[in-house]
Amino acid sequence: MYCLYIASPEVSTLYSRPYVLWLGLPVFLFWICRLWLLAGRGEVQEDPVVFALNDRVSFAVGAAMGIVILVAA
Repeated sequence: MYCLYIASPEVSTLYSRPYVLWLGLPVFLFWICRLWLLAGRGEVQEDPVVFALNDRVSFAVGAAMGIVILVAA
């Protein structure tokens, strides 16, 4: 969905540098793969949203995505 959003024509009207949004894709994929890995190991005992709100790496990923969005704007 993220790729489809970036590729949509409306994004160029919302952001001055929409191509920068592609830098968020590896960050987002890292976070998703990490969550799947931890869940497969049985380390995610609660709801994934609750886990993400208490996980330092998730906060770092959120900050990185925020920076990508700010740079793209």
